[in-house]
Amino acid sequence: LNKKPIDALIDLVLDESGDLFFLSGRPDDPMAEDYMIRLFKDPNCSVGTDIIGIDFNSPCPGAYGGFTKILGNFVRERGELSLEDAVYKMTSLPAKQMQLKDRGIIEKGKFADITIFNPKTIKALASFKDPHQLSVGVEYVLINGNVILEKGNYYSNKLAGKVIRRD
Repeated sequence: LNKKPIDALIDLVLDESGDLFFLSGRPDDPMAEDYMIRLFKDPNCSVGTDIIGIDFNSPCPGAYGGFTKILGNFVRERGELSLEDAVYKMTSLPAKQMQLKDRGIIEKGKFADITIFNPKTIKALASFKDPHQLSVGVEYVLINGNVILEKGNYYSNKLAGKVIRRD
């Protein structure tokens, strides 16, 4: 692209005519969670992440627990979202918004991308001070029907994911 990442991000937001919103802030900002909750309550706000390990020594804690923080903190502990709304915003809503066919819902003939978690125990443990902490309460993860996480055992030899291209 021959652009600085921030310039590419700003161009993307402008090109989308306001249909894309990007939230960034300081990790020690006490208002950051309140901003996120206000966004999550919007019916058109889906939850996703594009966090990658740019700095493997100090990654963003969302790389380890972005979704589990929403389920454990915003849903169970604070009661800001219902469990059903949170799951919808993490699954079928983003799939619909990104026009990903055969994903986002559990139905015969669809791809089986499934996470089974305990809503009573799910919790993000990662923090900016200690980011390399796996969440608790996630029992199973299936990608394209392949079990890659089972009761704490991660099967790194299963390369079940694939690049998804929109038609």
